[in-house]
Amino acid sequence: MQPGRVRVITDDELKRFAEIVELGAAGLPTADSTPSELDELASALVNLLTSAAKAAGRPTRKGARTAPWWTEECAGAAAAFCAIRRLYPLGFNEEVQIAKRDFHRVVCRAKRLYWRNLINTFSDSSSIFKAVWWLKSLGSFQPPPLQVDNVVYESQIDKANALQRATLERRTADNNIQDP
Repeated sequence: MQPGRVRVITDDELKRFAEIVELGAAGLPTADSTPSELDELASALVNLLTSAAKAAGRPTRKGARTAPWWTEECAGAAAAFCAIRRLYPLGFNEEVQIAKRDFHRVVCRAKRLYWRNLINTFSDSSSIFKAVWWLKSLGSFQPPPLQVDNVVYESQIDKANALQRATLERRTADNNIQDP
């Protein structure tokens, strides 16, 4: 098993993990300080902890990237909400509704603090674009063609030149407002 693949977070999971380790500790070999016995003890201990974590914990979501605003407080509120949901699976209980409201409040507060802190750290425009990288268009976006005087322009250069001619070059000094 690779490290980080099983989560043991809630109090119930930790209690179950401790019980399994206590039961399995009696079966660990005793070491007399020889290298082979120490290796055997280490291997047995790793196997015990691994199997206890698998039995007591939950597997992590594969390939999931945590949100940057997710904090330990959010994890605690989520675990508390899940624990109450397990007690009342229908979800119509007042305790479930209170836990859900508390969880949402914690998440909103964490998001608000994250974005405020991030915005306060901006020093130039490039840091803003780095912060909102997810706003970039993922696909190849084709802007619509531009039509000026019954002529259609497709490329960016042609569009820029057409707009320049249509808006800037048709103005002369005669169109300016007279000085008082």
